[in-house]
Amino acid sequence: MTPLIKNLNSSSLARILFYSIKSNQLLMEEILTLIFKFLLLEKRGLKQTTLGSEYQIQCH
Repeated sequence: MTPLIKNLNSSSLARILFYSIKSNQLLMEEILTLIFKFLLLEKRGLKQTTLGSEYQIQCH
């Protein structure tokens, strides 16, 4: 163990772990939101170009 971890008590470690898990959870929620928004736009007819950074609406 590193000296920093040796000096932390279990309450501090639990708090750090809690915030780490919460941060990862929020990040995952944001990633999933972006994925579902993209899928919804794609379903509505938005097509990604070969460049990958520009989008164009398909005309039907």
